[in-house]
Amino acid sequence: MEKTHYKLIDGHTHLNDDADLPFDPEVLYLVTATDHRSIDRIMQLENGNVIRFIGIHPWFIDDKTGAALTHIESILQNDKSVHIGETGLDRYRAKKNPAQNGLERQIEVFEEHLKLAVRYKRMISIHCVHAYDILFGELKRFNNADLRFIQHRFEGNITDLTKIIDRNGLVTFNPLSLGKKNDIKELIAFCPPGNLLIESDYMTPESDAILSDFMRMVSEIKNINSDKLTEIMLENIGSRLV
Repeated sequence: MEKTHYKLIDGHTHLNDDADLPFDPEVLYLVTATDHRSIDRIMQLENGNVIRFIGIHPWFIDDKTGAALTHIESILQNDKSVHIGETGLDRYRAKKNPAQNGLERQIEVFEEHLKLAVRYKRMISIHCVHAYDILFGELKRFNNADLRFIQHRFEGNITDLTKIIDRNGLVTFNPLSLGKKNDIKELIAFCPPGNLLIESDYMTPESDAILSDFMRMVSEIKNINSDKLTEIMLENIGSRLV
């Protein structure tokens, strides 16, 4: 991070597939890869207000994943500013495409990412859909002070959230989750400021404005001034970069 102050933090986003959208210099973006193609695209970013994450999303595990993991490790060896993700577990995807994205294979690939996160002391951005039981088992196996993680787009329950907080994980909330089964307003209210982030999940021409509106709502829920809450979020990230 080049600056110590931003007006907004996007704790998890992906590059637009159709266009290279401009980055607002007053916003800090945590930009994540999903497959071997987006890894190379993200590595071309040289913006001072971008933190790069590279990994293989459970939706995009394929016959090139092994080579991609080797490529990821090579990058981590040579660039200490790069982190890991998006990776994780997705029961819905496993049922939809068990031959390529079955849970057993997802777990294998996720574990390889976790090993890299511990070995190179990097943050890891985690995707989890209907698989928190497996996730917490994996985090317990890799119970290591050097494992610093972000649980992206959290839509679980208070019990799951508590387990993440107990492991000092960061949690991102997304405005698209409003109105889902679990009330994210209640989850945001429960989440300590020191574990809290917000996210867009995907860059569009409107994503910064939508996230700014969401930030105002989160600020009201937490009863913390937006500028102060942004400072806290920046510290949440910065304390896990070292």
